[in-house]
Order: sequence, then structure tokens, then C-alpha cells
Amino acid sequence: MDVECNLADDDWSAFAGITAALEVTDDCGSAELSLTHELVEDGICGVTEYLSIWHCTWTATDNCGNSSEFDLFVRIIDWRGPSWLTFPNDLDLDCGDAIPEQSPTATDNCSTVTDIFFEDEIINENCSHSYTIRREWTAVDGCGNSTKDDQLINITDNEPPSITFVDGFINNYTDGEDVYINCIQYGRITQLRYAAHASDNCSDQVDLDFEFEDFGYFNCASYGYSGYIQTRWIATDQCGNSSVAALNWYLIDNSPPRLQNIPDDICVTGNVPSPPLVSGIDECDFVTVNMTDS
Repeated sequence: MDVECNLADDDWSAFAGITAALEVTDDCGSAELSLTHELVEDGICGVTEYLSIWHCTWTATDNCGNSSEFDLFVRIIDWRGPSWLTFPNDLDLDCGDAIPEQSPTATDNCSTVTDIFFEDEIINENCSHSYTIRREWTAVDGCGNSTKDDQLINITDNEPPSITFVDGFINNYTDGEDVYINCIQYGRITQLRYAAHASDNCSDQVDLDFEFEDFGYFNCASYGYSGYIQTRWIATDQCGNSSVAALNWYLIDNSPPRLQNIPDDICVTGNVPSPPLVSGIDECDFVTVNMTDS
């Protein structure tokens, strides 16, 4: 018969449970039950299937001295793994957080806990920075019995990249700002693809796209500007989180047009010659040239 070792209980007796289960009857009265036990063999913890083997004899004696015996060989075994005293809770962490150092504690009913260790497995991987770590903890006692339990550590990447304006032309501006510039700088606005930098708390690689949207011509007299343009930078990390930074550009015209082909002053007698073709140019708008005589 096998009896599980329970040395952790100060009141534990290897044979008490068997004794309690025995039923003694006598035809003439009551009987007393006594037990003798003899060690037959010591086992080796973790090597043999038992810690020890005992030859037990229960003797029942009635009031008249009549007796009978019951013999049983009992193996004391330790097949039960350790029990957890404390065990770390499941965790929900951001991908930029360090996994806290948490270790369980365990005790054993028959021997000491000789080792506690863990092995990690990545499961439910949605992207390189969003996944679950299944951390399997194992406690081992002196006989090689083990107890295993899982701790789940959920790593998520929900934070979008940040975008910084790095080009000297725009690094004093903030996201969403309205910027009024002279229309002659229109060409610079179209060349701002690499004027921003994106970084992420978890991803080493961040895709940064550039969008340029020209909303067309506006009547300067009515709106106060002749053009409206929006530039946008869209940053996307490896887990699909994205952010947008934008600047609103309003083209204003503070420079007068310039005349071309203006004739030199001349002195004439008689008929005044027809005026030459004088044209006007402007950086922001079409130019209408009118001539008046005085």
C-alpha cells in the first residue's frame, strides 16, 4: 500500500490513516488494536519510486487475551509536486515597459524545493511589438517532482510615432499651425518631404509619408491670401499605429509686379509714336498693364 509523504504537517503519521480505517470486531466484547512497524528498506529520493518500505503489523487483542494480526507492507512515497505559496499575476504592459522581476515561491510536503525557473513562449503575435508571453513557471522538489503553471504577460503597442520638424525652414512651427508666407516661397513648400523626422517608442523602423495638397487660387482681395496649401507627414510604426503632423500654408502677396520692355524717354515733334508692348510679371498672380497719357 502506498502512503503519500506529508512531513510538512507536524501531526502527520504515516500509518495513522490505515489504523483509522481498520475495523475490529469480537464475538464476546471489545478488542484493543496495537501497531508495530519495522523498516524494510530505505529508498532514494528521485531514484526509487518510494522513500521507504515498512512492514506493519496490527494486532487486535480481546479481553480474554485472544489476538489476531493483520500484516501490510507500506511504501512511503513522494509523487506530489510542490505547492505554490505565491504566484505572479498576469501582466498587461506597454511595449516600452520593462518586465518586472517577479518570482513565485513554493513549498513541498515531503522535501525541500530545489529549483524554481521559467521558460517563455511567444503566442498571439499580432506584430513585432504586440504579443503575449506565456511564461511557464516550474517548481521542482528534492525528489524531482514538479509543478507547472502559466503566467501570461501581454505586450501591446498602442502608441503612435511622434513627428518632429527638423528642417530649418519649418522647425520653429508646430503641428497644425497656420503659416503665412510670401507666394514666391511656394517652391520651397513643395520640397518638404524630408523636412520631418519620425520616431517611435518601440519600433526601430517607422514609415514616414509626405502629402502635399494645393487647394487652388483664392481671390487675394476677398480672402487676404492668394493660395492655400496643406502639407502632411504621416508616420506609421510596425504595428500599424500612425500619427499625422500638418502645416497650413497661406500664400500672401506683398511684392508689386515688375514692368518689362519699358521704352526710354524720347523727344518728338509731330505725331507721337505708338507705344511699344510693355508687359508685367509678378511672382504670385497674373499682371494687367494699363497705360495712361498725360
